[in-house]
Parts: sequence; structure tokens; C-alpha cells
Amino acid sequence: MKSKIESLQVLRAFAAVFVVVNHLWGEYDTTITQSLGLNIIGNFGVDAFFILSGFIMCYKTREDSRLGLSTGIDFIKKRIERIYPIFLIILIPFMLLYLKQTHPARIYEIIGNIFLLPSFTSNPSYHMLIGPSWSLVYEMFFYIIYAVVMMLVRNKKQLVIFSVGFLVLMVVTIDAFSLRGPELGASNFSYMIGDPLMINFAMGCLYAQCFNKLHQVKISIPLATIMILAFFILGMWLNEKGIARFVSFGLPAMAIVIIFSLMDASGSRSYRLLVYLGNASYSIYITHFFTQVCALILFSHMNINHDLYGIIFSMVSVIAACLFYSLIEKRIILAFQKRSLHQRVPKDVIQ
Repeated sequence: MKSKIESLQVLRAFAAVFVVVNHLWGEYDTTITQSLGLNIIGNFGVDAFFILSGFIMCYKTREDSRLGLSTGIDFIKKRIERIYPIFLIILIPFMLLYLKQTHPARIYEIIGNIFLLPSFTSNPSYHMLIGPSWSLVYEMFFYIIYAVVMMLVRNKKQLVIFSVGFLVLMVVTIDAFSLRGPELGASNFSYMIGDPLMINFAMGCLYAQCFNKLHQVKISIPLATIMILAFFILGMWLNEKGIARFVSFGLPAMAIVIIFSLMDASGSRSYRLLVYLGNASYSIYITHFFTQVCALILFSHMNINHDLYGIIFSMVSVIAACLFYSLIEKRIILAFQKRSLHQRVPKDVIQ
């Protein structure tokens, strides 16, 4: 893996930890959480994740790829293999609890949770059983758009133009004609298609097209750190002033993605640890809901300082997720990779 892409794993680490801290610590109204903005940093992390998704998907699409039906199918297949096995493992206990507590069980809600589908009827009772998985619904929607366009165009340039154009036009049209529905826990289709968060994927795709022209540019880690902190503080300040999320979080997150992508690599232990956490970011993101639920149960029977609670359970959540990544997620990834080696795959298929 190139160091510049590896540096983006460091950003993934921060983004995932931000979400964990937001949910396990920032949701409590304390002096520390308010002063540090821990109640909103998870939003910054999600914006960064969406931009990174657009960037990585476009970056990994080869310039000489022969696009078409088979390539698009292969692309979405690989995305499903990457997302669903881990997600379904985490979903099982929450689905069993749902079936035990809900009578009668709503079939559409069961199917929607299994396949990461939003509500198409604006049903206020519809929700994702794993809270953070709403973002996976957005991710899968973007992947489907990207795959469909991939099936219809001839080359990568057209793929980027039409994917970005569709996303931007969709959001602008829905908002311009006031067609966006209620948010409903961010799992409502009529809300999602007009959500400016979808434009984050488009920004990532556009930057991927520019990245190859900037590959000689390198930013030292000290300078990059200062720049990243400046954009992060700017975003937090803009959000505090009530500026729209796309401007307060989306654009600063885009700037931060660019800086990370151009940042020098390092062989230090702290850097390698951050890269590891970035590799484990999906596990950190999706499993922390377990810790959140368990912590709420324990906290309801204990009198503990909210800040101490937040620190302890945030650390426990990240450590547990790393174990899950090393023992389960990595093995599942390796299993799919081994299976792919035994199949005939066209040379220019997306990896």
C-alpha cells in the first residue's frame, strides 16, 4: 500500500474514535464534553468517512479499466463482501432481541435491517437496530449508484463525471423543490436523497481524479498536524455558530482528507498504531454500539462520574473492537481473498 493511502488509514482511525467518543462520552452534558465539543465530533468523523469512501472507490478504479455490466457487478459484489459479513455478525444479537420484544415483528423492518435499506414509506417507527448502521445505508446507496454508472459508461472519466453529476443533481433538485422528507433517524429514503451528506461522496470522487497530479507533493507531519488542527477547529467553530453542516463539517473534512493524503509517512510506533486503528476502523465503528448499550445498562445501576464513564467506556470500546478486528474481521477478509484467488477474475476488475 502506498504511504499516502496508508496515511488515510490514520484519518480513518481518528474518524472512528471520534464517533465512539461522541456516543460514549459526548452524549452527556458535562463541562468537559461541552467545552471540547465531544457531543458533535462524531459528525466530523462521519463526514470524513463519506469523503474517504468516494475517494477510495474512485482511486481504486483503474484508468484503463474496461467498464461495463460485469465490472459493475464485480464492484458491488466486493463491497457486499466487505460490509455485510461483519455487519450481520453484529446484527444477530440485536435482531434476536428485537424478535423477542416486538410482537408482531415487522417483516419490512427485519428485511430492511438485514439488507441495510432505508424506509421507503417515511414510517416513523422504522429504525436501524444498530444505531450507527444508518451511515452504512448511505454507503450502500452510494455504492449502488457508482456500480450502476459503472455498468453504463465506457471509461473512468465518464464514471466520475456521471457519478458526481448524479449525486449533486439529486441533492440539489430534492432541496430546490422542497421534496426532502423527515429525517426519521437518518433512515428515511426521501430524506437521504436530499441530504447534503451525499455530496461528500462526490467530493471524494472528484479529489481522487486530482490526486495523481499531486502525488509529488509531500507535507511534513508537523506542518500537516498544524493544518489539520486549524481546519478541525474552524469546523467546530462554524458549527457552534450554527452554520450548515456541509460548510462547517463537510468542507473542512475535505481539506483534512487532502492534507492527510499528502502527508509524509512515518515509521514511529505511534504512527503504526494509528494505521492499525485505521485498518480496524470498521470494527471500531460498528461494534461500539455493543459497548454503548452495555454501558447504559451498567450506568443505570451505578452512580459514576459522567466524564470518568466516558473515558473508561470509550477506551474499552476501542480495545474490544481491535480484538474483534484481529480475531474475526481480518480472518473473514482473508477468507474472501483466498476464495478470489481460486476464481478467474479479469485483469482490469476493480480490487
